[in-house]
Amino acid sequence: MADLAGDKGGSTPVPEGTWRYWRTKGIGPPSVRIGRRVFYRAIDVERWLEDQFADAERDRPS
Repeated sequence: MADLAGDKGGSTPVPEGTWRYWRTKGIGPPSVRIGRRVFYRAIDVERWLEDQFADAERDRPS
C-alpha cells in the first residue's frame, strides 16, 4: 500500500483549512476521502511540491 498522509497533507506546515480550500478549487495534490478523513499519497504531495518550486523558478526574472 502507498504511504498515505492524513488530513493535513503530511508533514507540511500548511493549515488544514488551506488544504480544504485547495481541494475545493482543484489546486492541491490529488486526494481521496475515506469516511470523514481525507488522505494524500506522500508521493503525490512530494510531486506537487516539486511542481510548485519548478513553477516559482520559471517565473523568477533572470
